[in-house]
Amino acid sequence: MAHEYHHSVWAEKYANKVDTFSILDNIVFEGKAVMFQKSVYPDIDMISVDLTYDKELWSQIEPDLNKSNLKRSLEIVHGGKELPYTYGYSEGYKMIKSYLDL
Repeated sequence: MAHEYHHSVWAEKYANKVDTFSILDNIVFEGKAVMFQKSVYPDIDMISVDLTYDKELWSQIEPDLNKSNLKRSLEIVHGGKELPYTYGYSEGYKMIKSYLDL
């Protein structure tokens, strides 16, 4: 519930101000929602997050980060094929966590 609430509030404030939404934007968008979810409900793990960095996996998505491709974005966020389940959620969460830690 908290994850989707974050999306709703963000969309209400910013959705009409964004011309394009890149794959990186989508990963960060999901990372913010996971961070909010974990802040509100720290004992409930609805989305599995892997805190390790995998250079090989990252190299598979890095060339696509500035593209606007919803299909590829969903493949990355949800995982599947060559990527672990919920890969994009984990990467987005790590970006937001790193930002907040700094």
